[in-house]
Amino acid sequence: MPLHRTEDRTQTSPFPAPMPGIEGIGHALGHVLVDNVAAGKRWGKAPEFIENKIGFLQLRRMSETQNVLSLCEAAFADLVARHALDASTCDCLIVITQNPDGGRALPHISARLHAALELPPSAAAFDLGLGCSGYIYGLSVACSFMQVNGLRQGLLFTADPYSSILAPDDANTQLLFGDAATCTLLSHTPAYRLGRSCFATDGSRADALRIRADGLLEMRGRDIYDFSMRAVPRQIRQCLELNHLGEEDVNCLLLHQASRFIVESIGRRMAFPHAAVPFPLSDVGNCVSSSLPLALNRLEKSYDTVLMSGFGVGLSWG
Repeated sequence: MPLHRTEDRTQTSPFPAPMPGIEGIGHALGHVLVDNVAAGKRWGKAPEFIENKIGFLQLRRMSETQNVLSLCEAAFADLVARHALDASTCDCLIVITQNPDGGRALPHISARLHAALELPPSAAAFDLGLGCSGYIYGLSVACSFMQVNGLRQGLLFTADPYSSILAPDDANTQLLFGDAATCTLLSHTPAYRLGRSCFATDGSRADALRIRADGLLEMRGRDIYDFSMRAVPRQIRQCLELNHLGEEDVNCLLLHQASRFIVESIGRRMAFPHAAVPFPLSDVGNCVSSSLPLALNRLEKSYDTVLMSGFGVGLSWG
């Protein structure tokens, strides 16, 4: 999904209007800070492997007092601190999660969050059950929903804290995932307007990343890597063509922060300059659907055009 910056909010965009876009993003992190280099030593992983392959030197994990709901509330509070926002003016609230509190999908977490934020009864609230590709899907669903129904302001949350479902003896997942939530403000005065997106699914390979019968996460890392190397560059090229963009038109290729090795490998396959493919979450971890909005929020400078790609659970990519 390409994003076109509209810094003065009146700048002409090459992408369709009046689709809403991203006005701002708030985020919240798990309170517990894990030294991933020290954790790696327990599994015989060298510091160089943690830094250069996994890429996450620290991981943020939820404390005993945190959960999906509290992380989302904190992300909203961070958004309010960054942008003038009155909750009573929000027309819709969408939460992207596959891992709600206690594994309970009923009632939906968006309804509980609606109550916690004291949104008006007129505000729609629903969940989307997607993982690593969730932000791309969520932006498209949320903005289309707003456009079709004439809504002015929406909130898109991401929250998939995996720490509660990690097998304690599985180095592949214990050294990878962090906990975070984000809250994206969608409006008709955006900092970024959305381009057209490409979406894909391969359900025949869903078992590459799944919840086992015991309720814990299982990941076949090699399968995920092979899928990422084959499917993601192909889809990025397809998305560029769909939006009539060349690689030279994209200032930043922002990828799901799966691991440093995957991010840098895709960047090399696409022949993007190293500096144009950032990896800004080395102190947080792979935070699933929250990785793209959190990374976008952490970009060190403004870019005219950012191309985002999310890929993983499903297998799903966009």
